[in-house]
Parts: sequence; structure tokens; C-alpha cells
Amino acid sequence: MDIAAYLPDQLLRPFRAVVRGVHAVHDVMGLSELEGALRFYPIDVAIIDPQLVGLDSLPALVAVLARHSSVHVIAYTTVSPDAVRAHGVLAAHGYRHLMLRGFDDSPEAIRTLLDALPADTLTELLLPMIDELLRKVPPSLAHAIEELLRAPHTITGVDELARTAVMSRRTFDRALERAGLAPGWMIVRVARVVRAYHYLRTARASVRDVASKLGYATERGFANEVHIVSGFLPSSLAVQLEPHDFLLRMAARLERTVTMTDEDAPHDSHAGHRSA
Repeated sequence: MDIAAYLPDQLLRPFRAVVRGVHAVHDVMGLSELEGALRFYPIDVAIIDPQLVGLDSLPALVAVLARHSSVHVIAYTTVSPDAVRAHGVLAAHGYRHLMLRGFDDSPEAIRTLLDALPADTLTELLLPMIDELLRKVPPSLAHAIEELLRAPHTITGVDELARTAVMSRRTFDRALERAGLAPGWMIVRVARVVRAYHYLRTARASVRDVASKLGYATERGFANEVHIVSGFLPSSLAVQLEPHDFLLRMAARLERTVTMTDEDAPHDSHAGHRSA
């Protein structure tokens, strides 16, 4: 990833040490440099100390960020009354990621937060592709599907997806069918594969590591489900498909075909919930 870092030296140095060799960091000092970096570089994340920006300049910062709404924003700062007030301003505009120096900025915490952000980007790109389908289901079901796609580890299977939507399983299945959405078993698997695709595109993640991270009982079971959903094995998925092509394929899988039924559901290889 490309990261724009608007940080004082005491925060920039430890942050650079954590991400060195994995992510590209573009140092910026001042709002004009920040906007220039966001405009001319493929920036994925802006990490900013709001205290360095200054309380009086926060409206200008928010305006810059609003012009580049696809960029993830992380506030990284030290504990102080001004930091609390500054984060309140940013959070009010939807920028809620916060790291506090000496509290939640361990190397592992920083890596975990950064690793999760691109997956959010994939989901945000996928959701507009299926917006027409989601408009055809009750709001509670649309919300549950969005929650699943954003955090597949929080909804372990189809029955739990139905409960999240506050529906009986029968009502849930009928709502999906009427809307032209794929059966629940496919929606759950697409959500897992979207997250898997993200992990597989990071150089540090092996197929075995990804299978384990996503909670699969075996690497083989993980590979089978990736192939069912995408048509590719995990070892070639991220190499053969660019993100846009991958997302088009996932959007197509979320549409119900004439022959797609719950009876087509394969054995669930995901650890801890064997049946859909």
C-alpha cells in the first residue's frame, strides 16, 4: 500500500520501522503537501496526527479528506485533551480509526489495522455492484449482508446470517429468492473469498496462513471453497485476476441463477460450523 504520513518525527520514526519493506510511506508536512500526495500518488491510507494539524485547521483537513473519499484515514496521536477534541471532530465526519502512542500502536496492532483496510476497500467497491439486488430485500437483510461482507468472521454461517437479519430461516430463504440473490450458502462463501483474495495479494500470506486465518479446518477445504466460488485455486486466484475482474466475478456469483438452490450447497469446510 501507499501511505501518506502527516506525523511528527516521534510518531513517524516508529511507524516507518513497522511498515518498512511492506508499504510505501510518503512523508507530508502541511495540508497542501497532503493534498498533493493524495492527488498525484495512489494513496490508500492517510495517517495523520490531528494535533500536528492543529484544532483551528481541522475543518480544512476534513475538506481535503472529503475530496479524496476513497482514502482510508487513521488518526495517530498522543494522549491529551486536544487529541480528544480533535478525534471527536474527525469521528463526527466518519474518520473513526484511532491509534494512541504507547497504548495501541504495537507493531502487531499497526500491522493488523493496515492489513484490514484494503479488504474494506474491496467490499466498498463490491457493494455498489450489487446495490440493485440489495434494494429488493428488507433493510434488515440488506444490512446483515453488508455486515457479512465487511466482516465475514463475525457471521459464521447461513443460520447466523438469518438471525442477524432478524428473520426465520424460511423467510430469509424466500426473501433472497424473490430478490434474485444467490442462496445464503453462496453469499457466505463469497464474503469469505473476498477476504481471502485480499490476504492472498499480500506478500506475507501463504495459502496455508490464509486458510488458518479465515478459520478453515484444512487447507484443502479452503481451496475447494475458493474454487467453487471463483473458479480458481487459491495459489492462482490473486495472480490471475486483477481486483476489478475479481469483483465483477464475485458480483455475478451473488446473483441467483435458474438452477441455483440450497440443495446445491457443498459441505462447509469452515471450522466450527460444518453445515450451511
